[in-house]
Amino acid sequence: MGRPVMLTLQDKDVKGFTWAIAPALTSLGYLLILLVSVFPFWVRLVNEESHEVFFSGLFENCFHIKCWKPRPLSVYIILGRVFLLSAVVLSFLTTFILVSFASQLFPRTRKHNLVSAFISFLTGVCAFLALLLHALEIQNLRMKPSPPQFSVQWPYYVLGFAIVLFIVAGECPGAGALLPALCLDSGAMDALER
Repeated sequence: MGRPVMLTLQDKDVKGFTWAIAPALTSLGYLLILLVSVFPFWVRLVNEESHEVFFSGLFENCFHIKCWKPRPLSVYIILGRVFLLSAVVLSFLTTFILVSFASQLFPRTRKHNLVSAFISFLTGVCAFLALLLHALEIQNLRMKPSPPQFSVQWPYYVLGFAIVLFIVAGECPGAGALLPALCLDSGAMDALER
């Protein structure tokens, strides 16, 4: 088996990769989540009888288009808003933490790695739950008599990409990866290096 080996920040290759990539991923993810939260074009709904076109998103910030506004607001929409706003706040926090430590504004510590990984994963989970809750609201709408036709718009895909960015940023070695916390034995490390 061998003795346990801890991954450290001393590995220059991993450290350089991590502190260059992780802040870039979280910054891009933050901008994408902000972009998605502003637009109401998540789903396009078409009423087949009247041929009216509506758009649905978590927020009712419709510009010059018709928005589908459920009244009263369902629990899916309310919880989706809470999770999306949480993702926006957490993505800002993750970006701030990673950029400040990458620029060596604060000294890097082992706890920093775990905290940034946890916040990054939590951001991805909150964004995923917001997306899932909106999808459940659309599914609930589709279960009613004479349901509208729907098509998923670009914000769904952009939010999905942002979720992947935060998951990858949380797993970047040294930038908060959970692997160093697991204290892998040298045999497992050899297998990972291959």
